[in-house]
Amino acid sequence: MERWWLARGLYRVRVFALTDVPVKDRRAALRNLARAWAPFDASEYLIGLHGDQGLAWAWDSQQIEGMLRAVDADLASELMPEGLLRSAMTTDGCWLLPCLEGFEAQVWMGGLPVASRWWPQLPTDTDWAGFIRNMPAAVQLPTAPPVQSDVPWQRKPWLDCQGLDAAAAGGSRLEWLLASVAACSLVALTAGEVSEAWALQQQIDARKLEIEQIRSSAAPVFVQRDRALLAASEGQVLSQAMAAANPIEVMRHLAEVLPSKDVTLREFELTGDLLRLGLALEPQMQRSAVVKDLQSGGWLTGVAELREVAGRTWVSFEMRLKGLNPPLVGPKPAASGPSSGGKP
Repeated sequence: MERWWLARGLYRVRVFALTDVPVKDRRAALRNLARAWAPFDASEYLIGLHGDQGLAWAWDSQQIEGMLRAVDADLASELMPEGLLRSAMTTDGCWLLPCLEGFEAQVWMGGLPVASRWWPQLPTDTDWAGFIRNMPAAVQLPTAPPVQSDVPWQRKPWLDCQGLDAAAAGGSRLEWLLASVAACSLVALTAGEVSEAWALQQQIDARKLEIEQIRSSAAPVFVQRDRALLAASEGQVLSQAMAAANPIEVMRHLAEVLPSKDVTLREFELTGDLLRLGLALEPQMQRSAVVKDLQSGGWLTGVAELREVAGRTWVSFEMRLKGLNPPLVGPKPAASGPSSGGKP
């Protein structure tokens, strides 16, 4: 059978912790964990055990099949990731290896490659910073890419690996159970994970019960809170209304200070303390006299005439209200002669 090496850029590597899984069931658990990992739409795997750790190499079977067809190779050829044909590291550390294509950083601890990253070109300082940023705090890595390492090739893989089909042959009872669960589209869990999940669910149920009890006992408090919030909202609306001048009071004041026969109100706009008026004036009524009359009560200040608008038959004025109510003054004395505004 032909053997083809897979360049590092064509496959992914992952390490799985199997500490809580009984030794006899670890291969079955690794097989199902690899299936759940599935980094490609059509993933094919090699898996192997190393103590209480499991390793999986995965590649896109459709992509590799297309490459084999392109060179007229046997589709049943043995496929071997190139990383399995480099000598295993016997000491903990980090190495930067030149690959068949590109470069790979490998971090080894306890005789296992615990982390790996591949780049099509020699990694830059920025590439390396992104790599070490995702490493656990316990892993000490150089802050810059290390010097390329010359790790020899070997004829046999440094770890005994099998495909998923071969690993399934003669599987244990746990393997059969996990396969049945997977067929039902459920997540396959290791024995330790099942225990942890059950304990967690028990805690969640207990917390839900506590929350429901708290909600029941606090229901009257929530009712009172809602009433208080509603009253506060209504009070705020009332407060805002009381903080603004009453439009009717403003119009009453205008009737007192403006001559009714010579001035006709056409527009009225009150926004806060800003008042805009549109007044139609009789020919004998002077605009300066209107300004004087508006300011005569001491409530309307800063009266100014606005620019005329084409087509309008009235004059627009803008002014400010000094306070919410007009000042208390005595009755206006009768004029002895014609007023500045033409009053009798």
